[in-house]
Amino acid sequence: MKKTDTKTNVLLTDDPALVRAAAAQNRPVVYYERPGAEAVYEADYTVQSLDELDELFFQRVYERHYGLPWCIGETEQLKIRESTEEDVEKLLAFFTDEEARRWLFEGEGKLFSEEEQREKLKAYVRNRYGFYGYGFYSVLWKETGELAAWAGFQERQYQGKQVLELGYLTAPSFRRQGIASEAVGLLSEEMEDLTGEIKAFIFCHPENLASRRTAEKLCHLYPEHFQLVLEEL
Repeated sequence: MKKTDTKTNVLLTDDPALVRAAAAQNRPVVYYERPGAEAVYEADYTVQSLDELDELFFQRVYERHYGLPWCIGETEQLKIRESTEEDVEKLLAFFTDEEARRWLFEGEGKLFSEEEQREKLKAYVRNRYGFYGYGFYSVLWKETGELAAWAGFQERQYQGKQVLELGYLTAPSFRRQGIASEAVGLLSEEMEDLTGEIKAFIFCHPENLASRRTAEKLCHLYPEHFQLVLEEL
């Protein structure tokens, strides 16, 4: 069996030899592993069912293969996509903002220098999405293309087990405009497809009143998806 998605030039095949040939040519390829077939490790993705291989699946295989950011979705005002290295300098401003640093790093014993934070962000956007399949995303104001927020999911230890955490940072110039709520509304719809989970925790310092109000609003709007945990760092 051999099939090519004509829009993205992604090869779908159950033939191990074709998989290896495509990989050798740096071509995106999906291996359909039939029951009892040999394992093949050169494919971009291996699937055991063809039922849910839609256009979006092949588009994302193509984008991941060539290092292009996935578009998670759009609202009336926002576009949410994976972050890129071109976003790093703008994201850096989020982490050097005095208000954000107070709540992000209090209790850690040290603050990262600007250069240390820059390198951490570069490593994040290079490695996070390909390894985990999800993470924090750039939230763009569609009218101007400005980076309005950074929001998404990560793992966290809570009560002795690993849980999914929802987090959000809003650019200073976009605060108190409902950006986080609008972005998280879209992320709540995509959460299960992205992470495999249907519920995430929002951890918030009890004295961070602005973030706490946003978290409480989100938990009220989407009680089936989010739970607020108030804790000091």
